Amino acid sequence: MERFKTGLRILDRLLGGGFPDKSLILLRGFPGCGYEEFSQQFLNYGLENNSAAIYFTLRRTAKEILNSMENINPHMKSHASAGKLLFVDDYTARLKEFAIQNNLLKAPKIDFETDHFWRMDTIKRLDMFVKERMGKMQGQIRGVLDNLSYLLRRYDLETVLRFLEEFHYSIQIYGGVYLVLLVDGMHEKKAVATFSDLADGVIQFVEIERGTELLNRMRFIKMEKTNFDFKVIPHTNIRTGLLYEKTEEGIQFQKPRRIDPREVL
Repeated sequence: MERFKTGLRILDRLLGGGFPDKSLILLRGFPGCGYEEFSQQFLNYGLENNSAAIYFTLRRTAKEILNSMENINPHMKSHASAGKLLFVDDYTARLKEFAIQNNLLKAPKIDFETDHFWRMDTIKRLDMFVKERMGKMQGQIRGVLDNLSYLLRRYDLETVLRFLEEFHYSIQIYGGVYLVLLVDGMHEKKAVATFSDLADGVIQFVEIERGTELLNRMRFIKMEKTNFDFKVIPHTNIRTGLLYEKTEEGIQFQKPRRIDPREVL
């Protein structure tokens, strides 16, 4: 089975070479926990190794995300210009629609018959891309859906579940590894359990208070298609992403005196 390396050497070794192909991985955590940086690192490593990437933006504009990803790789805009990094920018579409409806911007000349991504329901916009364009992408594909929580705020559970199930079917057919981000503490236990059951892997980013320190951990709740004997991996968030360090006693959390980019990318 093909493996998709994360680019974090320690984690790839523990995963047996990376995330298995045809996987939907649910990343759970609180805002600022590092799961967004982790998902961006995952995309970046693939882009630097001839993979293509899809970023479904529900929380921020594609421009904002692209700017933040330049902390990880200053050449990220070149990948986007070359068509290797594709954005399904739902947030920008909603922002423009809001601005025009409230007379904050002048309405552009748009052919509503041909421009399908304008004034479209978010679920329909995502579903259209999944069904019409995912199968046309070539090579190893990595993807991120940055805010499943937004869908759960806007739609009922059955509607979101139906979309995610069909998204999962497409992943099984076309291949690739897709990371879906969910904010912990916002949703009922039934919804979290339902999506955790559907996903091939579930990783929870948690914060542990130890005295005056706040320590970050990746808790592996579930990881199908992979034999692993680890449950919790410490990490620290730095400007360019997540950092891990391995010692003779195993994987340890340690605040680095100097950032070694080889451990990040």
